[in-house]
Amino acid sequence: MASNAPLRGDAERGALNVADAAPPASPRTAAKSAMLLQIGLLGFFTLTRAIHPLIIGKTKVGGKYPHEPITVPLMECILTLVVAQAMTLMNGGLEQWKAIWDPKPL
Repeated sequence: MASNAPLRGDAERGALNVADAAPPASPRTAAKSAMLLQIGLLGFFTLTRAIHPLIIGKTKVGGKYPHEPITVPLMECILTLVVAQAMTLMNGGLEQWKAIWDPKPL
């Protein structure tokens, strides 16, 4: 099942070399970008912390949740599996995706 072909590396995906990178931004521009990023992350965090209790409260039916307690961790595991498989396909292609199912390295 395993192929002897090398997996796609950074060079084949067109990754940038450090020498090819753009010159660093001025300290003022970098500081402004960092500040905007921090403000955006704080806003996102605050919004999720504020909305989460509302969503949880709306899902209750008659004071109880309409799902079993195991549903949330189970769905999180399934979502993680699907996202990881998609990332493997996008980053390494079909060859790398097939390689993760090869039991020989185990």
